[in-house]
Amino acid sequence: TLGVVALAQALLRGGDDGWGNPTVFGGIIAGVVILVAFVLWEHYNPSPMMPLSMFRNPSLTGGCAASFVMGMALYGNTFIFSQYLQVALGNDALGVGLKLLPWVSLSPIVAPLSGWLTDRIGERPLVITGFVLFAAAFFWIGPLAESGAGYGMLVIPLLIAGIGVPMTFVTMASAVMRSVGPDRFGIASGVSITLRQVGAVFGVAT
Repeated sequence: TLGVVALAQALLRGGDDGWGNPTVFGGIIAGVVILVAFVLWEHYNPSPMMPLSMFRNPSLTGGCAASFVMGMALYGNTFIFSQYLQVALGNDALGVGLKLLPWVSLSPIVAPLSGWLTDRIGERPLVITGFVLFAAAFFWIGPLAESGAGYGMLVIPLLIAGIGVPMTFVTMASAVMRSVGPDRFGIASGVSITLRQVGAVFGVAT
């Protein structure tokens, strides 16, 4: 927690205070040192909270890395895009919430379908497809926003993003949980969710 807070506050303040500012630069160094110390502690601790041996499994490592990246991309884009809807397009807070609905409206359909497909074709194709759909949607939204397009032009890419996000989350969770035995379900789930939330912090900060 200390390492993440040190890095996050440095990223949040670096643009305004300058990257050479002692508290910003010091925060980055302190954050990295603390996180490295945590990993070393877990390595040498006979009863670690987060056994590093789990990460020898590529499914768990890949699932956790994907969780971090998707957390960063999802929450970072949500942070910026909701401000765009409010400041640039003039919506109030309720209007922003309503106009974000296409982004989440397909989750109740896509999530169970993704789980069904995962059992048949595996996680990797669906994780990759989900990331591509999410990225494509926001690469599409970017030029539309710069051109001053109205909200109606954003609905289709938002729906595409709304397919990519639940597809990725379901399959990432599946990859992580299938990679460990029942005695480590809690640890694997906790590590994956924590990394996703840390990714969210870094996404908003960046």
